[in-house]
Order: sequence, then structure tokens, then C-alpha cells
Amino acid sequence: MKIWIPFLALLLLTSKGTAQAPIEFWKKKYNSYYQAMSGHKMLVTFSQSKYAAGDTAFFSIQLFENELTRVKAKRILDFNVIDSEGKSVQHFLFSVLNGEGYNQWIVPDLPSGVYRLAIHHYGLKAFYPEVIYQKPIEIVKSGVLQPIQRPSRVTIEGGHLIGGMVSSVLVAATPLDSIKLIDSSGFILTNGIVQADGFCSLTIRPTYKQKYFITANNDTTRTSLPVVEEDGVNMGVKFSSSNTLQSVTIKIPPKSRYNKERLTLIVSQRNLVLEVIELLMEKDSLDINLQTSNWNDGLIHLAVLRSNGQLLAFRNLYHHTSNNFILNMNIPKLSYQPREKVDVEFDFTDSSGNPVDGLFSVSVIDKKYDQIQALNVWYDSSFDIDFAMEDFAWNEFRLENLKTIDHHVLTQSKPQPWDRILSGMNPLKDFRFKSNIERVGRAYSDSTKKPLLNGSNVLLYLQQAHQRYQFTINDGLILMPMSDFYGKDELLMMAETQVYVGGESMGQVVPDFWVDWNGEDIKWPSSIKVKETATADPYALYVNQNRLIRKSFDTFLSQQGRSSTSNEQQNFLPPYDLSVTVTDYEPFVDMEELIREIVPSLQHRKTRKGPIVLVSLPDPLKVTGDPTYIIDGFATKNTSYFMSLKPSEISTIAIISHPKKLIPLGLFGKNGLVLVRTKNGNTRPPINRSLQIEGLSKPKFLEERKQRPNDNKPNFNSLVFWYPSAKIDTSGKANLSFYMTDDLGVYQILVRGISPSGIPFYVSKDINVNLQGSK
Repeated sequence: MKIWIPFLALLLLTSKGTAQAPIEFWKKKYNSYYQAMSGHKMLVTFSQSKYAAGDTAFFSIQLFENELTRVKAKRILDFNVIDSEGKSVQHFLFSVLNGEGYNQWIVPDLPSGVYRLAIHHYGLKAFYPEVIYQKPIEIVKSGVLQPIQRPSRVTIEGGHLIGGMVSSVLVAATPLDSIKLIDSSGFILTNGIVQADGFCSLTIRPTYKQKYFITANNDTTRTSLPVVEEDGVNMGVKFSSSNTLQSVTIKIPPKSRYNKERLTLIVSQRNLVLEVIELLMEKDSLDINLQTSNWNDGLIHLAVLRSNGQLLAFRNLYHHTSNNFILNMNIPKLSYQPREKVDVEFDFTDSSGNPVDGLFSVSVIDKKYDQIQALNVWYDSSFDIDFAMEDFAWNEFRLENLKTIDHHVLTQSKPQPWDRILSGMNPLKDFRFKSNIERVGRAYSDSTKKPLLNGSNVLLYLQQAHQRYQFTINDGLILMPMSDFYGKDELLMMAETQVYVGGESMGQVVPDFWVDWNGEDIKWPSSIKVKETATADPYALYVNQNRLIRKSFDTFLSQQGRSSTSNEQQNFLPPYDLSVTVTDYEPFVDMEELIREIVPSLQHRKTRKGPIVLVSLPDPLKVTGDPTYIIDGFATKNTSYFMSLKPSEISTIAIISHPKKLIPLGLFGKNGLVLVRTKNGNTRPPINRSLQIEGLSKPKFLEERKQRPNDNKPNFNSLVFWYPSAKIDTSGKANLSFYMTDDLGVYQILVRGISPSGIPFYVSKDINVNLQGSK
């Protein structure tokens, strides 16, 4: 992969391609670029790794600045579920306060498969992998999932194949797959078996202009290796017997154009340059020892560049040192009876025994059904996010298996964006972090098809949140920052232009206008395509059986329908000026008769365009159009709908017409308010999907049993307990308790979090549930 950086400042430093850019130059460019990415590190932990339709996927999230200090502000985040076609099939917003939060995703009835969960800051317009957290999640229905195309990933150490030079090829596929490396004629150059960790390592000495492929299990599908280059730089690393980095090897072919040329090796971590080493390639191979004493746990990025900014080779690796803290999980016993209470004490100290602050999540999962190792197959090369990779390493693969972690790092390896870094661009110069939901669009007149005239007044009203936003239009633009509201809401929109009659300004209602809302322009990479096999998936089998058991005991809880908001709406509005109890009268034939007989404050007329209803308003108010109707708490300007109501179904009608009550309401109350309450309390016009707007997802805890149940209803849950944000107190301790379910077997208590120094930690312990328990 060749990246050229055509900008003047760098060319001045690289006259004739031989002058070496100063070390401070590289550091300044690198640091400036990543300072602009501040506030984008995310650590996300899910309650489990596999789900079925109807499950609730709980997750916790922490936001960090580049220095791994928590973001000290409120942020709105966007959650998307991406399918194998690269489409977002579900989406919601949620908020995080001061860098800590938790939420949940209700898994819809999606086809079985592997989906990509993507979380990014609300309002992001461009796809930068560095700022979007992504994670693969399995959704199962019956059978075990397998990838349609294998092998799923092929990686060359160093990033390039160079003619005549030995390179390491790493293949990630299903364990026990037979992997073959062949040339274009089908001749087998080498082969191997995928190990239990999901990887197969091969070597190749390629020939320039020859093409090479990887096949699995005699499958006709072939995965192409990168094009063999005539000249280039090869990078590899050597590890000691203790799995620590021993050296970095840089190689070039004989008679390479890079012979006698000064190159630069840049070592970076967490958006900071750790080391810059000038290389003079006077021989074909150089072994370089790096200073690892100032490295933190996590990803290390190695890159070899020419002085003109051309990236020649790159290699990422995972660095791990002995932790400087200890998290102990103390449990009185390791065997329990069904429904018995479990008390857990956490003790968090440094190596000297001093208390350490910490924030972590705790989940208790039935080990029969949660198969973390399944993610080996689905994790693909598009998940190249520095902090997400750290999360993945410590979360799913245990730090003691560093070889497996290094394989995963290699197969995720993508170079740092040196083209953007050295060009001095600000990756997010047009992006603002948002702490509130915001809608931006342009308002158009339906009759003229042009933006509303400057000076026009527009009112947007959220039906359930009862929030009103009124502003004056300039060039048709609408900027609508909203206060927090939850779930879906629906907009009521009103507009009027200003006209002058006899020198007096009067509003003229715009009967039909619409808003072209700006959408987010993110092109999502697709998730991996899979197929469902005939082999039953253990978790899918459990879910189906569990639901049958629940149904047989009639333990499903019916969702409560949303009650009428009319009482809440009336608390929001001023007192009525007139109220009529319709049920006190004999039934009326239609609304026209009802208005004429018992609501003198209303005037009704028929026109060719439809019915008109006007509220009699005292001075200084001027009637410019139909009133706002509030029917069982739902506001509308639709007079035809109001007139279509059946008088026999109406309980009361009220009028608000006093100027002191209407003027503060702006356009919403300008022509008076007509409030209708029906007998059933849930009458409203048909839902207008185009006017629905997404609010925040309200965070919820997993429903927990506060005491030991004594009923006979079965209790089977694969996720027994989830606590997203446990905090250590000043003494370095935290205490949690939960009750086990009726299912027998082994359960795993998983603790996942991050230390104050920014080191992710993972602690687990198994407990047994049997009929005997232990004293």
C-alpha cells in the first residue's frame, strides 16, 4: 500500500527525496491530528455475546479523552445495527453523562446472522473508523451460524508482499479448517491446519508479478493475496520466550531503491508518538531494539515512512506488562442451591495494598449458553479501532494468551492515517459534540415549492413531550435543539408569513409546508455474511425451550398500553374559558349541530376547500385561521378530522380564548385552543410517519430479584445478573448481591472495567448451582 503526501511544507523538507524530516516534525503532525480527535475513545461492555429475538442486550459505556481521562460533559450517542448489506436495520439515541453511562438494545425479530453494532457521537457526518466503536454480535434462531465464504481474513505481516522476500501469512478461519496457499495455476505451495484459536500461520517467498490465493477445505472459493511488489520494505517482530517484544526487523531486497536511503520508524500509542528512529538502510536487514519501558498496556503502532511521507510498512502489536493493581473477587462459597442469594465483595488495590478507584461492570452468565469463542469467526478487519481492540483483547481472549491476541491484532491491522496526519487536516473541523438532540432542515412551501419567505414564523411542537419551538425563518433554514425526551414522538408543524394590511402586520397561515431534514451521511461497511446450519445452536435451543416453559405457566407479562395524555396535557395548558359536558345533552346528529347548539364560542362554515372553524377571540387578537385542536392530548390543525368526530363518543369540549392565556403560546395558541376529551380517551388522527422523531432511549437495569422468590413459577435466565457501573468506595471495596435462577449448572461471574491508569482488566470466577448447594 503506497500513500503519497503532496503538500508544500513536506516537500520543502524533502528536497530530492533524501533530506530527513526532523523528529519534532513527525511528533507535531501526529499529535496535532489526534488532538482534534479528542473525546472519541469508547470502552463498551455488553452483558453477553449472543442474542435471540426479544432479548435485551444490556451494555455499559465509558467515554475518554486521548489521555484516558473521562469526558467531563454530557454526550448524545448514536447506536446502529448494521446487517450484511451494510444497512442500518435499527437505530436509537442515548446519552452519557461525564463519561459514564449504560443503556440497552431490545433485539428485534431480525434474520439470524452476525450484525455489526456501531456506536458514534450523534451528528457525525463522515465515516472515520477511528471515531466509531464497532462490535460483532450474533443473533440466532435455531442453528449454528457459519460464514458463507472462508477463510474470513488473510493478513500479511508488514502489509506487503515483496518479490523474493519471505513473508508471514496469517489466516483466520474456523478451527480445524485445512488451509492451502496456491499460485494462479492451482499448485500448492504450502498448507496448514487452523488451530483452536482460529488462526493458521504460513510463510511464502513470492515471485514478482505472480498471483497467490488461499483456499479452505478444498473449497472452490479463493481469497487473493495482495499484489506482489517488485521492491519494498518488509517489517516483522521477534518476541522473547516470555512473550515480550525482543526486536523489530526491517528488510529490503538486494539492489533496492531504498538502499542507502534514510527512513523513519515511528512508534506510537494512544495517539502519542513514543519514539522516532532514523534508519539508514546500508544493508538488507536491520534489527532494532525499542525502549518499551514507557509503553502502556494496549496497542502499539509501528510504521516505516520515507522522508516524503510515503508509508512503506506497518505493524501493530499488543503490549502487556504486569498489572500494577489487583482486583480480588471474594465469594463465601462456590456452590449454591437454585434461587439462593450470592454475596460478592470486590477488593481493588495497587501492588502495595493501597485502595484504588475503579469503575466496572458485572455480569453473571450461564456457561452452557454463552459462547464467547464464537467471536473468533466473526471479528473482521474493518474493526480497526484502537480502544475497541484493547477492549476485545482483554475481554474475550484473556491476557495470558498473548500469541492469540497478537494474531488478532495482526488481522485487524490497518495503518495509521498518515496521509491525513501529515497533510495537517483536522478530521472533525466541521463536527460539534452535541449534548442535546438537534434537527436541522429547510422549510418549503408546498404550493410554491420554494423555501419559506424570510421572516416567516414556524412552530414545531412535540406531542408527547409537550415541547414547543418557535423561531423566525431565514433562507428557509430550521435549527431545532430539543430538550431531552424519550422514545418516539411526533411533530406538529405550523407556519405563517407576515403580510401588511393597511400598514399593520398580520400573519397569513401557510396551510401546507414541509421540512427537508438533513440526514446523517454515513456509509456503513457490511457485516459478514453467514448461513444457518442444521446443528442446533445451544443458546437458540435454550431460548426456544425457555419461552415454551414460560408460556405454559402463563408468566409472560403483557405490556401496558400508553394511557391517555389528556390529563397531562391539561396540566400543561392554562385554565379553560369555556367547558361543555356533551354527555349532559341529547345526542347530536353531527359536529356541525353540536357546535351550533352548545358551543357558541365556535363558528363553523363550509367551503369548497373543506370546513372552517373559527374561535371567537377578543381584542387585541386577530383570527387568521383555524384553531389548534387538542383531542385526547394529541394536538392537530386538521379541521376536517375534528368535524368528522362522532358527538356520541365525545365527553367534553373546552375552549381557551383569553389573550393573556394564548399570547404566551405563540403560534400554537394564536387562533385559540379547542380541547376535546372522548369517552375512550385515546382518539387521535392517523400517525404521520414522516413527522415522527426519535428521542433518547431511557436506560434500564436488568430486572433483578430483590429477595428469594417463594412462588412456583419457573425462573430460567441465561443472564442472571447485570450491573453496568459498580464503583469502588474510598476503602477500595464494593459489594453486590444477586439471586440464582432455577437452572442447574456452572455460572460465570464476569468483571470488566478499566483502572485509573487506563489499563483494562478482566476477572472471572465460576460458581455452581445444584440441588445440594454447600454450607
